[in-house]
Amino acid sequence: MDKIKVLDVLVMKNVLQRFLKQETHSIIQFAKYGVCGLLATGVDILIFYILAWRVLPALSPDDPLVRLLGLQVVEIREQIRATNYICGKIVAFIFSNLTAYLTNAFWVFESGRRKRYKEVPLFYIVSIVSFFMGTLLGWMMIRMFSISTTVAYIVAGIIAVMINYIARKRLIFKG
Repeated sequence: MDKIKVLDVLVMKNVLQRFLKQETHSIIQFAKYGVCGLLATGVDILIFYILAWRVLPALSPDDPLVRLLGLQVVEIREQIRATNYICGKIVAFIFSNLTAYLTNAFWVFESGRRKRYKEVPLFYIVSIVSFFMGTLLGWMMIRMFSISTTVAYIVAGIIAVMINYIARKRLIFKG
């Protein structure tokens, strides 16, 4: 029994060491990308929802998050809510994308495919394209179909993740 515990500890130590290294197997790399994505998403969610709740009203009384947390929100017209949604997404994007770049460049992928002064703008260009596509779809869902801000936010995030991983792995960093 003690031999099994020692073996388990050694295996876990090996997995942890691989997880912490920058160069690693694709499966571990994708898991690390997921961890970084969760961190960047957390930054995005926190900033977006604080803005949508308190600074740039973009939440409706029937929004799932409003109901879940029992938040008090002001009713506003769909046009204003959709515009505030975009403004809040832009501000949150700036901070979450900075978080994503730093964690991707220093932990997930290997820099060096391009010089840093080309890598950073390319990273932001890819992120802007995926952000624009997801945000436009979110805006359309709110404006045209009165879908909740939270559902629009989730759909935009899913689209961004798919585009970003492929582009970052293939175009920006050394796979």
